[in-house]
Amino acid sequence: MSAALSRTGRSATSNIAGSSVRKRRTMMSVRTPITGLTEATFGHSHGSQSLVARGVGVAANASGALTLLAAAGVCLLIWRRRERLRAAAPDQALAVLALILALMTFGKVLSPQFFIWTLPAWALVAARDRTLAILGGFTLLLTQVEFPALFGRFLDMQPAAVAIVVTRNTLLVVSLAVAAWRLWGLPVEEAETGDAARANTLREPAGIRTD
Repeated sequence: MSAALSRTGRSATSNIAGSSVRKRRTMMSVRTPITGLTEATFGHSHGSQSLVARGVGVAANASGALTLLAAAGVCLLIWRRRERLRAAAPDQALAVLALILALMTFGKVLSPQFFIWTLPAWALVAARDRTLAILGGFTLLLTQVEFPALFGRFLDMQPAAVAIVVTRNTLLVVSLAVAAWRLWGLPVEEAETGDAARANTLREPAGIRTD
């Protein structure tokens, strides 16, 4: 019985020690150029890690509005270029990629597995657009490097791991901007031509051609 109590005591001590290590790791703070003189730590919420620092709450509250604005902006571009997208199927992949990036870039949560969503559309776009091919390729590469190999170091806020994540996130923002710019650059003349053709068809009597 004493042996059992001894084993139980050692187990409890081990669990407490492990809990202390996890807590100490979670509450580790560092002063970074990003947060200035504000200490930044990682907390746990719903089974995932979250950054705790000055201004994080404001950013989290603004993420929903920013995501909505980004997605609405891309949808507006798609609507404005709808005739072009109907006529040119390869450009549809660009529209899909831009919308996925808009939903990911400003979201409150950005898990590594989310980048799988971009793969089909990015592969199709990359075959025609070298800039988006390079941006997307490096974004996916840095995501693979960061997780899972360097995730522990990132939670410890080691400079190299943090730099990789910051670079990856910057590339994500640039990719969204380039994809939206490419959508903006699609010609709208075809949309006007299509609308005019439908209007002429409605005005012409059935069975009579004017050309």
